Amino acid sequence: MERQDLIDQAEACQEVLGYPGLSVNSWPSARSVGEVAFRVKTVRDQTGKPLLKNGDLRKSTAGRIRNAGTDNRHPFSLIKTFWYAEHYTLRLPSPMTPDDWDLLDQAFDAPEINPVGWRANFGA
Repeated sequence: MERQDLIDQAEACQEVLGYPGLSVNSWPSARSVGEVAFRVKTVRDQTGKPLLKNGDLRKSTAGRIRNAGTDNRHPFSLIKTFWYAEHYTLRLPSPMTPDDWDLLDQAFDAPEINPVGWRANFGA
């Protein structure tokens, strides 16, 4: 996912929730991106909602996200949002600076193909 895609998602979140953010899913017992993806797919299948169709996913922890930054500034937070228990919004500062985007990037592992997303099922 390119930075512009993240910017677009953050702006869409701003329109819905009133602050810029990115959608994240968390199952504390999950050990891999794939395990989280298949759990979200179960929710998607049960509800018919278009959840987690991104081509790539990235893994992090709540601690890594909350601790990203400097001694004086931690720009990110997680907020429980929407209708299923495992969904959160990663709240971003407004405006995001290039340094903020770099911090966010460093708070996550490298991208992995989403095993339940469009790319895994229909190609690039």
